[in-house]
Amino acid sequence: MKLLLVLAAALWCSLLRCAFGLVTVLLAAIYYLWREEKGTGVMLGCAVSILYVTAPLSGYAIYNYSGQRGKLAERCKYLFYILYPVHLLALGLIVRAMG
Repeated sequence: MKLLLVLAAALWCSLLRCAFGLVTVLLAAIYYLWREEKGTGVMLGCAVSILYVTAPLSGYAIYNYSGQRGKLAERCKYLFYILYPVHLLALGLIVRAMG
């Protein structure tokens, strides 16, 4: 059933021509199915997304994730709620200024 769901999601992304759609579906499936065997999941994930520069970095982060909150979690709790929209606004302004 899980394989059927992954294939359906991959087909859906392919039909809609989603950016990074197929790779994202495959990575989510790999990391879920091999969540107990982190090494295998990370190696498969890096193999699937070999064309993307950040694949080894994300694989390293997932491999080292212990399931516990980090030391800076409380201090940076709301930082990302501010940072994400601000960086999108900055990118939008740059694009608008360029052309």
